Amino acid sequence: MIKFLDLQKINLAHQQEIEDQLLQIFRSGWYLMGSAVSTFEEHLASYIGTKYAVGVANGLDALRLIL
Repeated sequence: MIKFLDLQKINLAHQQEIEDQLLQIFRSGWYLMGSAVSTFEEHLASYIGTKYAVGVANGLDALRLIL
């Protein structure tokens, strides 16, 4: 099998940063509607060149939202 995208290799390169952020969010208790989500939405909107972006849990939620 030929790997299309080796997410394990990519994630391991950033393991400490990812774990630090997950622990910070876990300790805050704000999994939904917290400052991390707001910051993500702002950065994503800026990156894609739109005024707003909405973070959702998964692709199906995104499809439901746009329909």
